[in-house]
Amino acid sequence: MFTRIVQNILKNAVEHVDQEGKIICSVVEFTSEVAITISNTGSLFSNDYLKQKFIPFRVNKQQDGKEHFSLGLYMSDLMIKKMKGRIILKNENEQATVSIYVKKAQVVTDPDTLTLENSGRNF
Repeated sequence: MFTRIVQNILKNAVEHVDQEGKIICSVVEFTSEVAITISNTGSLFSNDYLKQKFIPFRVNKQQDGKEHFSLGLYMSDLMIKKMKGRIILKNENEQATVSIYVKKAQVVTDPDTLTLENSGRNF
């Protein structure tokens, strides 16, 4: 589930980065949780969207003539809440930034992949 959340956020970053833009990913370890932050230059979140985040079918932007219905962030938020984590959206330094916070006990790191563990079961 955690891998799917990160994939959703990265997919959004790729879709919304400008032509000469950048996508910046970072992982920060805190005492009891891990934060993964993904930022991109290009389109920022609208102030309206930041106030009413994670509402399904809330269109934030039209891209390439197609409406985007915000299901990726909405579904990611539902999944991370099941893991007792949280997602924070913000515009910072001319970048749209999504930060994912999850308890350390839920994340098992492996050099090739990121998996979740719950009571000894891998998902």
